[in-house]
Amino acid sequence: MTFLKIKTNTQDLEKDIDHKLCEINFDAFAKDIDCLRKAAEVAHPPSQAATDLKRFASTSIIFGFLGWLTAPLGVNPVSILLLSLGTFSRWILAHHICHGAYDRTNNLPAFVHRNRYGRGWRRWLDWLDWMPAEAWHQEHNRMHHYNLNVPLEDPDLVEDKIAWISSLPAPRFFKMIVVFGTGCVWKPLYYGPSTLCELWNAQWMKGQGEENNIKGDFPLSPASGSAWVPWRPTVWRIAARSWVPYILVRFIAPYFIVDSIWGHGASTALIINLILAEVLTNFHGFVTIAPNHAGEDLYRFTGKPKSKGEFYIRQILGSCNYQTGSWWGDFLQGWLNYQIEHHIWPDMTLSQYQWVQPKVKQLCADHGIPYIQEPIWQRCWSMIRVSIGDTSMLSGNNFQGISQ
Repeated sequence: MTFLKIKTNTQDLEKDIDHKLCEINFDAFAKDIDCLRKAAEVAHPPSQAATDLKRFASTSIIFGFLGWLTAPLGVNPVSILLLSLGTFSRWILAHHICHGAYDRTNNLPAFVHRNRYGRGWRRWLDWLDWMPAEAWHQEHNRMHHYNLNVPLEDPDLVEDKIAWISSLPAPRFFKMIVVFGTGCVWKPLYYGPSTLCELWNAQWMKGQGEENNIKGDFPLSPASGSAWVPWRPTVWRIAARSWVPYILVRFIAPYFIVDSIWGHGASTALIINLILAEVLTNFHGFVTIAPNHAGEDLYRFTGKPKSKGEFYIRQILGSCNYQTGSWWGDFLQGWLNYQIEHHIWPDMTLSQYQWVQPKVKQLCADHGIPYIQEPIWQRCWSMIRVSIGDTSMLSGNNFQGISQ
């Protein structure tokens, strides 16, 4: 494997980033990783993981219920925080279920399965968010996880998606404000439309466009100006699948229900709390997700991995962890603080991630593979520096290793 030398935007110095990865036996590392997976299956069997999910789901429901209960009483930070946490944790719950982490778990309802949860009419019961579950599955599970940090293939490559911020003819501080503002609205303006566009692109590529009544200038992208032109069909399809259902159920219907029962003061307090909670949960999601794959010490790649070992190492070099080990810390970070392990094994249960993380870290140390783990606030700063053009990510090309 040959790694390029990269210059940062703030220093006219070359960083030698050769970690002697070319000397690593990729096949041996892959075998060790596979052995860890088997050990995790024995230590924390997925069939007995219902307690994991029930505790997480119960906490999420309690937060959401208390938020909705207190929101009509007046505009207050407690209701805003509870509503925000309820929405964030509901998304994270869907994230792990839709990855298949609990497909093999006993004593759970049949709908707790990657192919059922949030699908069809169950979207209204399980997980109503800015994106339908099937669109998220295409964009996140398929494209992001198996094309990590590959330009034009990974729809969530942060450095590329917000490159427009670094190119703004504006002071550095203003660019930071733009990053902050982006984090407050990224789900309705980027993520929801992006997941739908990737789903429709995949259907179009399979020749299912006419069957699903899909029209537009393919490939579709929310970054394309044509996707937002009012007289083109794409924007209206996005509205119908993303914005209208969520806004109707989350804001409009509750407002009129509360207004008819408790009056204008209660409904006004409710809608203000809901809007502020939506901004907060957007920002919460942004600061826990975006920094996972952005920083001057993380890599971007080209092409497909040529072996299982290369795939595993790409997940490690292109991801970072936050602090781990505390249940409440993990809950507030959505278990995305185990991002390295999640990218190696997307379908692990919550307790398996907690068990296996220190072992993966030690295994990387034994093989000489960089393993990045820092507090979330440090990773946010690393992401901001990339976003505003102070630094850039590392480039890993000509990926090779020693094979047995």
